[in-house]
Amino acid sequence: MFRNLHRGFTGGGYSTVKPFLSNQREIMVICGNDYLLMEMFDSTGNIIIDTTKIPTRKVVLDWCKEHFFETNFITAEKNDCSININPLFIFEARKMKGDDTSSMLTRNTRGIEAFGKLGGHIAYYTSFYENQGGFFPYEKEYIEKYDVIPGQGHGKEFKETQLDWAWVTGHIYVRANRNLEFVLGYGKNFIGHGYRSIILSDQAFNYPYVRSQVSLFDRKLFFNSIWAQTQSWNHDSDFVSNNHTFHNATYNVLGWNPQVLKGINLSLIHGITWKKSQKSNFLAADLRVSPFRELNIYAQTRYDKDNNPDKKYGYQAGFEIFDVFELFRINDFLAVLKNTGATRSYRNPLQWHIQAEYNSNSLTAIDPLQKPYSFAHYAEPLQFSSDKETLFISDLTIYNRVEISLMHSDNSIRKYTDIKLSLIANRTTGWRIYGGGYKRNSDTYYYIGTSICPERRYEREM
Repeated sequence: MFRNLHRGFTGGGYSTVKPFLSNQREIMVICGNDYLLMEMFDSTGNIIIDTTKIPTRKVVLDWCKEHFFETNFITAEKNDCSININPLFIFEARKMKGDDTSSMLTRNTRGIEAFGKLGGHIAYYTSFYENQGGFFPYEKEYIEKYDVIPGQGHGKEFKETQLDWAWVTGHIYVRANRNLEFVLGYGKNFIGHGYRSIILSDQAFNYPYVRSQVSLFDRKLFFNSIWAQTQSWNHDSDFVSNNHTFHNATYNVLGWNPQVLKGINLSLIHGITWKKSQKSNFLAADLRVSPFRELNIYAQTRYDKDNNPDKKYGYQAGFEIFDVFELFRINDFLAVLKNTGATRSYRNPLQWHIQAEYNSNSLTAIDPLQKPYSFAHYAEPLQFSSDKETLFISDLTIYNRVEISLMHSDNSIRKYTDIKLSLIANRTTGWRIYGGGYKRNSDTYYYIGTSICPERRYEREM
């Protein structure tokens, strides 16, 4: 997975690439005007391969092809330590159909991510990017109401019609032993197996957290605890003297994953948020059943103890097929046809992922403006935030490079349908070039762009 990029390219003379592993040889690289001279030596200094001329242009083109389109941009490894570095960016233009009074909206994001490992027990990840962008009227209405950009935190005015905001996230993962793990981070967490979660979602802005997991009985039973510090963000509120109010949230998860029945995962969750003597809490359950490797059937339920008697419950039910052609053994059928001579090849160039789910949750339980100690952060709920929703997702990938995506969501606030065509330039980093359109209620919007961005965005789904 990790490759050594520590090759020296100088205008003349030579540079030596030291071996990262004990069984590697030492390579001397001599750079000329139109070639690279490479000599490989063993540990005693004897030449073990002859000098070979390699065209510089081919070396450069091969390096660009590999690191732009196949692997991480920069990768280095020594012993049990490694680092991977990738640029992050979003360059996108959007336009509302039939609106000739306003100009095209743009978004530009520039940043960087780094991740890797330190020995066999520590891993790390960090990312940062800076953003500027414009928003449609329905997005502006949301931003003005809550004073936050959906999932991105607070922004400041930029060039009168746009907003400017930054994003920082990171974590350190420590595996003390096979049964004890810790994570110290600043970012988001997610509990569940669906696209949404009525327990803990990645919808709100980043927050500091500590997560630990203890496993017992050969990892069949586990206990996961998440502590987070969340923050109220409501400049019009009467319940605090300022618009920054910190409070705490804890999620305790007791899970059962028997190896005898590998397709079942059952978890019981207790969540509590508090500030001094004020608190809210809930009980929830999460279930996943995988009768086949390519199929997940999942469900969640939630009971809010401190809520309105008429709105105490939340539900989720759904299924996900990771590859329809694998589930129904289409590839095996093509192999049979090849063996009988009916076809020359049995490789199926298509991968089809589909997902459907239904969500229902209590609005008063998750209204971030209701009280400062609700399950919310930066005026956005920490879980699915609509009363009811029906959701369908379909992704058809062709030769691992072209993707046709469809997403349809229908809830009590809006109907939303998004169709997107993407060219996947690098599957490792997620770099893609895309274009498409979406319809929100009666309005239609178009967009085109390119991006490497690991975070899921919710602006269009409001």
